[in-house]
Amino acid sequence: PFESMAALMSRAHLLVSTGSPEYEGLPNVLLQAAALKLPIVSLEAGAEWLQASGAGYCAKGDRDAFIAAIQRGMSHTVSAEFQRYGDAGRCYIETEHDDAVVSRRFVECLRTVLTKSSGKMP
Repeated sequence: PFESMAALMSRAHLLVSTGSPEYEGLPNVLLQAAALKLPIVSLEAGAEWLQASGAGYCAKGDRDAFIAAIQRGMSHTVSAEFQRYGDAGRCYIETEHDDAVVSRRFVECLRTVLTKSSGKMP
């Protein structure tokens, strides 16, 4: 269940995503992992978001690179690379997906739509 996801994910060393951008776009699980400072390794899905956020590594369909990244992430000591992924992901979520930020952007979008449809600023 969704309510238990944070507790389960907080025990993980990294999130491994095998999702396809063809079917999933940006999976919400990537955002959930980033919020928990959980480094992400993805086979394909979320490549642009991972690059922008710095929250993890996307192998862009390269299975050998995907396996190698998982092995790096599962090593007994947390590497600086994967620590950076976790920290960057959390920072990105705090700055780009915070409730206040999202609400402000939503209001700005509404104002833009209303202004264009009425010709006046609400």
